[in-house]
Amino acid sequence: GNRRSRAAAAAEAGAGDEASAFPADATALVDEQVGAVAERCGLRTGRLDVADGPNGRGLFAAKDFEPGEPLLAVPLGLCVLVERAEAISVPGASWAELTSGKVEGFERMQTFHETYPLPWSIRASLALLDLVDGSGGRFWQQYASLLPAPEDYSLPLVLPDELLDLMADETLAEESREQRRELFAMCPSLAEADGSDGLERRGALWAAACVRSRGFALGDELFAVAPFLDMANHTARPNAEVGTQAITRLGGAPTGNLQLVATRPIKAGEEVTISYGPALTNEQLFTRYGFTLEPPPPRDGVAFACVANAEIRAEAQRGAEAANEMDLPPRPPLCLDLLAFEAAAADAERRGGGSWLRSVQEDPVLKSALASLPLHDPSESIGPPVDPETELASARELLEEATIRLDGAADPDEDQEWLDEYGPQMEDYRAVACVAYRARRTRVWLRCQSLLATYVASLEAAGVGSDEYVAEKERRKAERAQEMARASSGWRDAPAVRGFRRRESV
Repeated sequence: GNRRSRAAAAAEAGAGDEASAFPADATALVDEQVGAVAERCGLRTGRLDVADGPNGRGLFAAKDFEPGEPLLAVPLGLCVLVERAEAISVPGASWAELTSGKVEGFERMQTFHETYPLPWSIRASLALLDLVDGSGGRFWQQYASLLPAPEDYSLPLVLPDELLDLMADETLAEESREQRRELFAMCPSLAEADGSDGLERRGALWAAACVRSRGFALGDELFAVAPFLDMANHTARPNAEVGTQAITRLGGAPTGNLQLVATRPIKAGEEVTISYGPALTNEQLFTRYGFTLEPPPPRDGVAFACVANAEIRAEAQRGAEAANEMDLPPRPPLCLDLLAFEAAAADAERRGGGSWLRSVQEDPVLKSALASLPLHDPSESIGPPVDPETELASARELLEEATIRLDGAADPDEDQEWLDEYGPQMEDYRAVACVAYRARRTRVWLRCQSLLATYVASLEAAGVGSDEYVAEKERRKAERAQEMARASSGWRDAPAVRGFRRRESV
């Protein structure tokens, strides 16, 4: 809607006396010591600290903060700002200056710009490499040492093959390998001669991991890599948010700052957290940031390939369709009747002595499974009702995929026991992250399989698909054809109506 966030309003208005003390110009900061810049931005004793906590290293309040109060502010000129289309602004050089070719340093940025436009994330990665190599002054060279080392990143993009296999997700593993190939295909000179593939500190994959896991979307078309703000961890119930003035295009040197603002009261000693995205699933969190949540995120789920494939086929066949009077979309090509599905699940829960409503409210894995299934309310689309045979075929197709996905899967309970016993002692967090992802993903697939098996059994118990059902369906079809033939014959024998002459058959 039109309601602005607290952070955006604070960034535009200055948010009081405390915010006015934050630097708005980065010119004098790029060559300062990183500690001095941190204090200027709000990371100072008695106010905001960097410390290790349950979510790893993060930001912690050293005093009480009220809603709307700014905690941290980073000048835009100290950040890497990237437009989705082409432009980019880096500390010490605007987009216009970079394209002129007259800026000292930023050799990667200027070289690859002359070759062809690159995706925003790769442009930001090149900029980060130039900054930590000295183009960004003393500050960015020192700040690079605060960024995670390659072995600390657990997102699949940078995982070795043995850890990709540990995820037990072939699709995600192959997508990650393909993304690496694309990176070096677009920037072949970034591939390391020693075969390390840029995984060492200051290598290409390291920079890509930094951008993917620590970047901010400032809108649909603008992204930022912002020092210090990138230390804020994610939670489903954050107590702060990041905002800035509205920026649509990158022209000259940007002014103002990115601010971290409290959205509710924060007590001294409490971790300051933000949301990386309210609709992200565990798979998306792991892919982009290298971690998962337990309990799962509010909108967690797994993706059925058969549903996506059915939608692609239907879209190719459908083409442009005329709008209907009710302005309703067509029914999804592969879906299950929501009401019938819930009725079957509730009946099975009741026969087992439980309550379906209570389970939906209290079981987060069940919620994730329901969000994963293509359940559809027939009243929300146009088209004739789905016949029971089609419904059964769809349920069986979904059940088959869930079963295939679980073929050879590790027991999630055993995985959890391993995590509880050995996880806190593991020096390599990456293995812990992979096993946690595997266990949490497997739990959702198991619940999907159980729900689908129950629904298939209920349809089969009702006789759908049996020989008797097929024979009865054919009998009704024949009767319907006879009724239509009689109706058509009666229409041909009827007199003309209201002066219109009936055309005779030729």
